[in-house]
Amino acid sequence: MNMKTNPDYNKLLGALVGLVRATEGNEDMINDGTDSLVIEALRTDPETAALDEIDLLLHRITDEKRRLIPNCFSCEARCGRTDDYDVGEFYNAPNDIREAKLLILSNLRKIAQCSRTQEPLPTKILETIYNAIFYLGLELDKKDLLNMADETQTAFLRLC
Repeated sequence: MNMKTNPDYNKLLGALVGLVRATEGNEDMINDGTDSLVIEALRTDPETAALDEIDLLLHRITDEKRRLIPNCFSCEARCGRTDDYDVGEFYNAPNDIREAKLLILSNLRKIAQCSRTQEPLPTKILETIYNAIFYLGLELDKKDLLNMADETQTAFLRLC
């Protein structure tokens, strides 16, 4: 997967991390639409996705964030908690961290592709997806990231 060459996909991935950040503390507001949007964004192929497809997903993600945390968009004391992730951090991270995050992302994309026949997804699988996306936006050590990669691989094997 060559994300680095597709800056539009990188915006989508950064927005997806921002959406998952917006769900933290708002778990009771997550609905089937939120879950479907997350899965659809993960299914998007960075090699073939058209700009208009990505733009539509970006608008839908922004709308979903507004639904989850409406006050954050008008807050004068922005904390940045729900801001989109700067995917450039993938490329600036040490090689082992970047590779671990890319492994998590690859596993997430496999889960999303496989989920076409499993909707709605089991709660445990959805929790793993949300946690893994959240991990993509954190500065963690290699061990923690590889543990999450194992968790996403296990979720994929359970589902598919």
